[in-house]
Amino acid sequence: TELEKWFGYEFERIDTREQDAQQQHVAHDFVEVGNHYKAEFLKQLARGPLNHTAALVFVKNRGSAKTLVKTLTFYNLKVGLLLGDETSQQRQRVMQQFRRDELTYLVTTELAARGLDFAELQMVVNYDLPNSLTNYIHRAGRTGRMGRPGVVLNLGNDHDRRDLQHLLAGHYQLSQVYLTEKQLQT
Repeated sequence: TELEKWFGYEFERIDTREQDAQQQHVAHDFVEVGNHYKAEFLKQLARGPLNHTAALVFVKNRGSAKTLVKTLTFYNLKVGLLLGDETSQQRQRVMQQFRRDELTYLVTTELAARGLDFAELQMVVNYDLPNSLTNYIHRAGRTGRMGRPGVVLNLGNDHDRRDLQHLLAGHYQLSQVYLTEKQLQT
């Protein structure tokens, strides 16, 4: 190959895409909730299933991220914001808070979340659904690392659910869940 010519070494190709795509211990769930009630749902989620853990929340853009953080802060939840325009010190500070479980939610966008690694992250919430399978895989890959269990919780209406099922067909099984008695149940 070209690499062998350039570097004078033989290389062995190792392809982990199949393993990464399977994510055996990650549940892909959908909660039907209208756009105006998503923040209220996150408040209920924080006081129930998430009671002593944290979630990474993906939104579509900076404006949505800032609005959601204001709303969740108003609900008296501990929330961090991670956007691409912070200084490295600001990013490190909010990531440390999140890793130390000082935050319930870390709100971010697709762009800002590239390369984030939270070894024990149990839940990713797609507050705004991704527009491509690649983006979904990237977001989902933040949880369920190193064989640990994880949940990708997708929020939206019935139309969103159908679109997401179509997007994920052949890759992930999407389960409809409900928040009842402070638990996510099928």
